[in-house]
Amino acid sequence: MESRASGRAAAACAIAGSLLLLVGTYLHPMGADPNDAQAALAAGVAIAYTGFSGLAMAINMPANSLLLVWMLLLGGFMWRRSS
Repeated sequence: MESRASGRAAAACAIAGSLLLLVGTYLHPMGADPNDAQAALAAGVAIAYTGFSGLAMAINMPANSLLLVWMLLLGGFMWRRSS
């Protein structure tokens, strides 16, 4: 029974990851040339100087915190299960 649940979770993660990849690819600025080193450097300097936008921080901080908690809980459960 447990392998069935983990199979469903893996399938759900694969589908969600694929959808997020498609959305991220769609939202990428297509006009930007990835081979333009000067533009990439200028964008990196601008982000380093001004920081990330408020929206990026509002999305990134909770998502990273949730990922960290998930990884710690998963590691704890796996550790308890192995012993």
